[in-house]
Parts: sequence; C-alpha cells; structure tokens
Amino acid sequence: MPPKSKNMHAETIKHLWDIGIRNTIGTMNEICKIAKENSENLIASLQASINLISDVFNHQSLKNESFEIFTTASETEIERF
Repeated sequence: MPPKSKNMHAETIKHLWDIGIRNTIGTMNEICKIAKENSENLIASLQASINLISDVFNHQSLKNESFEIFTTASETEIERF
C-alpha cells in the first residue's frame, strides 16, 4: 500500500504544479497583452523609475570606467534591425 500512496502523492504534486504553471503562464500572457495594448502609457508611467535607475548607474563605475547607459530601442528600430 505505501507505494500506491507515494505514487498518489507524486501525482497530486504534479497536478498542483501543472495548475500553477498554467496559471502563471496565463497571468504572464495577460500582462504582456495589457502592456502591448497600453505601451505608450506604460512607458510614460515607468519613465520616472527609468530615469532614477539610469542616474544611479551613471554614478557607478567598475575599474575606473563608467557604465554606459543606452536608451531602449523603438519598435521601428527593432524591426529594422
């Protein structure tokens, strides 16, 4: 009987894992969909955070060399690349 019980336990864990993965993927897909639909608003709302992080990195260096900060590419630039 214990092997069957172990097997059932493993199946239950696998089932719960599968549900969790599906839910996570579904949530991530929904976030991507919303971000694509509202990309201009998303970028504008994140701009203050982007500027803050850029400023932090602009003041950092490694072996006396400053980090180089790049702006994100636009959709057009990505498509041309």
